[in-house]
Amino acid sequence: FVSQLTTFRKLRDFVTNQAKLIISLFVGYVLLMDFWHNWHRSCDKRDHQQNILKMINLKTTQEMKNNAKKTILSILSSAALLSASAFASSTDMPSQQKENSIELAFVTHLDLGMAEQDVYVELEKGSNEVYRVTAGFHNMDAPLYTSAEYIAHDPFNPENIGPYKKGKAMGMTVGQWLKHTGKGTYTYTDGEGKLMLKFTGLVPNGTYTIWHAFLPATPPVPFTGTLDLPLGASDGSESVFTADANGNMEVEHTFKPGLEFSDVWTMAVLALNYHSDGKTYGGHPGSFGDKSHIQAVAILPAREGIN
Repeated sequence: FVSQLTTFRKLRDFVTNQAKLIISLFVGYVLLMDFWHNWHRSCDKRDHQQNILKMINLKTTQEMKNNAKKTILSILSSAALLSASAFASSTDMPSQQKENSIELAFVTHLDLGMAEQDVYVELEKGSNEVYRVTAGFHNMDAPLYTSAEYIAHDPFNPENIGPYKKGKAMGMTVGQWLKHTGKGTYTYTDGEGKLMLKFTGLVPNGTYTIWHAFLPATPPVPFTGTLDLPLGASDGSESVFTADANGNMEVEHTFKPGLEFSDVWTMAVLALNYHSDGKTYGGHPGSFGDKSHIQAVAILPAREGIN
């Protein structure tokens, strides 16, 4: 809806600008033609014709007519170019020769000053209770667990870290979960987006999906969650990727429409989602905590013109 409203406003502004341009051009054309007819009538008077020819060093009246016609055509051509330029400006779309590109860096929740949301450690062995990993937890060799059930994200509440009922062992340590790197570029050209990403240190042979997520720029209390959209097709068929045996993964993906950036009201991110059950769930990221686990995020910048 927001995208459609923005497009409507741009179209409205474009139509208004074009109407003003056409009116100005028409008035100028009328004045020019009035001058042309008056001058042409005066050319019938021989003395006046000779004086004009001397002043501007033209050989014949016909040559002056041809130059005047060329001037009119030049004005019309300039107006056409101005119209095309106004359309490109009003729609805020890059031309085919122009590419907008940004660098992306993926970070952990801990890097952002938050608790890891979807992986857990058992602080007291045998308690069957687990807690979210926080910045104050320093045992990188501690084994990781899933939760026994879905746990809603609450990244802006430092007190909501558990305890939760322990699920399955994930077969990795805290250090192994956090050691990954992810970076790349996003290029936008003529309504088409292209992602080129490289990850290292992921779960070997792990199943991943990438999500285009949105959350309020000023998070409500309590936190109400995010809007999670699969990358590319809405059924999630284009958002599934698999790491190799060494935990490396390269993503090169082109899709329409392009990514929506952050704005005044919402923060836009890309989220790398690991599926510990090896399954994906179409247009849904899955059950966080027990089956799906956000391992890294990249925050998208504000749209151009947004302060």
